[in-house]
Amino acid sequence: MSIQELLRDADKNYNPEICLLGGEFNGPGYHTNIPNGTWTHSTRGSINYAVQLLKSGETELEKRAFDIIGKVVSLQETNPYSPNYGIWSWLYEEPLDKMSPPDFNWADFIGAALSHVAIEYHDRLPKELYDKVTAAIGHAAWAIFRRNVQPGYTNIAIMGVVVTAVAGELLGEKRLLEYAGIRLQTFIDYTLDQGGLNEYNSPTYTIVALHEVDRIIQLVKTPDIVANARRLHGIIWKCLAAYYHPGTGQLAGPHSRAYSDLLVPTAVKYIEWATGQTQAGETEPEAFEHVGRAQPCPAEYLERFIKLPAPEIERCDRFIKRKTPEKSFVGTVWMNGEAALGSINYECFWTQRRPLLGYWTDSAGQVAVLRLRMLKDGKDFSAGGLHNAQSGRKILTGIKMFTDRGDYHIHLDKPTDGTYRFNSLVLRYELTARDAALTENENGLYELSAGNWKAAIIAPPGKFNGCPVVWRSGRVDNTVYVEAVMYEGAAADLTLDESVCTEMAMVLELLGRDDLANPEFPVMTRDYDDVNVTWNGLSVKYNPCAEPYESV
Repeated sequence: MSIQELLRDADKNYNPEICLLGGEFNGPGYHTNIPNGTWTHSTRGSINYAVQLLKSGETELEKRAFDIIGKVVSLQETNPYSPNYGIWSWLYEEPLDKMSPPDFNWADFIGAALSHVAIEYHDRLPKELYDKVTAAIGHAAWAIFRRNVQPGYTNIAIMGVVVTAVAGELLGEKRLLEYAGIRLQTFIDYTLDQGGLNEYNSPTYTIVALHEVDRIIQLVKTPDIVANARRLHGIIWKCLAAYYHPGTGQLAGPHSRAYSDLLVPTAVKYIEWATGQTQAGETEPEAFEHVGRAQPCPAEYLERFIKLPAPEIERCDRFIKRKTPEKSFVGTVWMNGEAALGSINYECFWTQRRPLLGYWTDSAGQVAVLRLRMLKDGKDFSAGGLHNAQSGRKILTGIKMFTDRGDYHIHLDKPTDGTYRFNSLVLRYELTARDAALTENENGLYELSAGNWKAAIIAPPGKFNGCPVVWRSGRVDNTVYVEAVMYEGAAADLTLDESVCTEMAMVLELLGRDDLANPEFPVMTRDYDDVNVTWNGLSVKYNPCAEPYESV
């Protein structure tokens, strides 16, 4: 879609009375009390719309852009004594003091968009508005400086470099410019030491990280910062190339942070454009969220986006480093030309995580998605967790609970007393495909199939909090599933502490449709406080009692 088409589509939602862009709200379920489906006016969407109005080059659209920019700037908290200094609320209808809680990332998101306004369109802005914009960038930069997120917060760590560097250059504030340079160098050093991006293999934030590096190259003038941005550009493309699966056009698992099971269309188009897989002369796809100019993928990685380097590959990568090597976060992925299966050795079941994920093509030519989830009352449960061991197409999984994770979000909705209330708690393997089929064999063997592939699941008896776990299977629309019912019944309270023990282990094996599965159960034995689970050469050892996520 061209920029003109995007603008025409958005124009009908512009509210001239408040000078903001309207839309039906569809949030992630935290930070706000506004129900999904409510008509609201987004500060982030509005400022990105304003930048695109300026980017169009149509002078008759300037007045609207100026009105929006002025309105957004006026909504920033500018009191330096306020805990919300330098940030904006998500929505015009919900001021900062009504949010649950305010999102400090908005200093980065809106500050970055305003940086485009100040750098690229300064000669078109009225002097009074330009001064307000640069002041707002300064407030956002000091908020970022004060917050000082660590390099493990990938996209925000990079985006903050943009805002603080631009503020430093525009305002002549050497402290901010020096901070931006140190922050970027620290991020590079940290990422190389860790083994990869801590927000590992994210279909959302790996792309965002690339866009933010592009933004540094586009907006910042300081040579050392620009040189490091170009270096980081290559590092991120290397990470993206390593897990890209050409057969399905997806980023293979595991994923640290994802908002959907499949790459969104804008990400697909961006990768195609950046890797030269579009028609000759086709320009970079436009999106309101990305208002900069993208750099193409480095030539050394282009071939990897067309085909795998071998008919079948398997790789293991450390994403997060711990002092004790065996407690580091390590991802494993297997791929061939048709299918991909990936897992992380240790993780929680936050809705943005994909700790076990598979892709292949169904008989309709669409991508089939295989996931493992823990659901509390039908919603992903962050306090559940797992240990995985993977070799090729086989994954052995042990289940546990965490005492320091939230409910739907990992920390925003954690109950103060550690007690969770629910009517149901299930662990679910699910396969979504046009031709998804389910077979239940004897003795705890289930098969979820689509196209030429199937996931064979070996589901032995288990216990949760002293009670037997019941396995069952079912279908909802195009999704077939097999799930362990950990609890189901009247509303119950459970306090997650070290007394809650989960004795559950299972196996998943990705097979051709006509292949026979190994029906043997994994063997679980006690090793003092730990359990040791083994199956067909795979093993996981862990404490089955609930403990802090960060205890590893």
